[in-house]
Amino acid sequence: MAQTNEAFPLREGQLSISLNGSTWTDYSGWTAMVSQSGGERAVGGAYTFDGDLEIVTTGKRAHFVYTVRMIYTEEGAPNPYPVIEDAYLNRTPIYLRWIPFGGVSGNQQFITDQGWVINSPFPSGEANDPNPAQFEFDFVTRFITRSTYIG
Repeated sequence: MAQTNEAFPLREGQLSISLNGSTWTDYSGWTAMVSQSGGERAVGGAYTFDGDLEIVTTGKRAHFVYTVRMIYTEEGAPNPYPVIEDAYLNRTPIYLRWIPFGGVSGNQQFITDQGWVINSPFPSGEANDPNPAQFEFDFVTRFITRSTYIG
């Protein structure tokens, strides 16, 4: 099989946040890292007295967890930190839209169902770290939908 020629780095990625799932604010200029885990499908199995192999069945899928790291600033809107802090402190649901190769029409986008910030996003770091101040949060959602971005 031939090797792909369409690989791109994520340096052009776009992460947007919405409070209602339809109006999006682009926070790409603050976003430093996006990772996703979870969503595993439950699997069960049982052995019988007859036969050598397990009988395997599948169940439901678990929730997804996005981990997002952003640059911490104290500038005015559209600063993402107050949005994330409010979502955490007040249990306000938000939505994430991740476009790995950037907000260009035709690129694939991944939009979450509503979800919640589940850990404190407060900034932290070390005194000898020369990197910009950052904050990180985990976001839990039930499902993610892939579609084509139309800018």
